[in-house]
Amino acid sequence: MTGFWLTFLKFFTVGGLGFGIDMLSTWMLKEKMALAKFKSNTIGFIIGIVFRFFVNKLWTFQDTNPAWLKQILQFGGIALVGLGIVNGIIYLLDERFKLLDFYKAKVIAMIVFMLWNFSANYLWTFA
Repeated sequence: MTGFWLTFLKFFTVGGLGFGIDMLSTWMLKEKMALAKFKSNTIGFIIGIVFRFFVNKLWTFQDTNPAWLKQILQFGGIALVGLGIVNGIIYLLDERFKLLDFYKAKVIAMIVFMLWNFSANYLWTFA
């Protein structure tokens, strides 16, 4: 397996774990703590992003750059754009057009986010 594809596979694995953490956090905040869905989604998303950053830095990209603060700001900026994408897709699919319920819309949104997140971080944060 070439370097790019191995990196993509690792990133996808970390993304899947981060997605699980994100979904569990979102569900707990929304269903158990009765927070609003977009507030729950945003907090769960941030929890998942923090996990993804550190595991991707250390394992996926095996990055030893000591400028981790600069990288986390880059990763966070990319994630912030991603959060806008995710919330926008959820809004369109769940609220605006009523095509899917919240959690199904979130799954679709996270697939789009994963593609954005990998591309941007591969080409910029951990380049």
